[in-house]
Amino acid sequence: MTPNGPGLGASDLAVKPTLRQQYNQIFTRLKMTSVDFATRRDVLRDIYRELVARPGERTTDDLLEELCERYESLGLIRSKTTLRQIWQMGFRQRAFDYREQVASVHVPVWLAEEIDSEAAFVQRAESGFVYAVVNAGLEIDKPELATILLNDGEHTVYIDDLLRDLEARALIIDVDGRYMLPGQSSIPFRDEPAQQPIIYDIENVQVPENLARGFEKARSLAKTAMLQRSQDFAASARSYLLACRLQWDAVESGEPGATLEDLRWYMASYGSVKAGELSQIHRDYAHSRPYYLAFFNLVQEDDPLWSRMRGLINPMLSYYWVNVA
Repeated sequence: MTPNGPGLGASDLAVKPTLRQQYNQIFTRLKMTSVDFATRRDVLRDIYRELVARPGERTTDDLLEELCERYESLGLIRSKTTLRQIWQMGFRQRAFDYREQVASVHVPVWLAEEIDSEAAFVQRAESGFVYAVVNAGLEIDKPELATILLNDGEHTVYIDDLLRDLEARALIIDVDGRYMLPGQSSIPFRDEPAQQPIIYDIENVQVPENLARGFEKARSLAKTAMLQRSQDFAASARSYLLACRLQWDAVESGEPGATLEDLRWYMASYGSVKAGELSQIHRDYAHSRPYYLAFFNLVQEDDPLWSRMRGLINPMLSYYWVNVA
């Protein structure tokens, strides 16, 4: 029995989604795909105008209900659910003010005081997408972001504006050309409790002196580990752990081309084979459990790793519950 599960080969785990695919996953998770660009902008502008015209006179529910009825009278198919999803874009970026009351769709709402124009409101709402990309630890490709957000890959100046706005609000910082959340190291999940078993292993692994360093070698070791995993858990775990260590060092040192995305992939892969080694070879179910949990902490449905590791999810769940039993 292998951690790959029946019929799952190493090649099934090696497909790396493109940056655009990962951006699209985040865009979908934020429910920004529910409407086209023109509709999204139209609704955002209407929300801004209504709040400017009648500040604090309506609740969110009331305002969206009025807009829904207006659109219906104009023959525009825009459900209240869709309007709520567009509203959420602004809400997530604190574009609204509830004047000392707990934020709710049932209390009066104003625009945030610092928003002084329609353009500023739309920008504030749409900046949430770029923030989510930074939060996911992905690199910033401005043409790709502009293509997804604006349907225009040449409109990168707007992406610059969103990044500046997020920086001005202290939501992100620029560290040597790499955007990250404030207060984070170059590896933002360093202190994540669920990852401590894997991080402990990474920090304590002995790297052979004659082993080449850098993210290219890490990638080579990960490919070797994928080939080993169906035959030898222990060998695969060693290769993945070395890949994790080399990638970790490369990310920390700011090596060009070294990405957090690959580090998280190697860590999730290591967690899966280490869990398999402990539970299926050594029958050490108690110590295997933290590695299963570390894997599930990394590989979640709203994360870009989900599609990349899809083939492992059901087998890992099955073996985890068997171990618990």
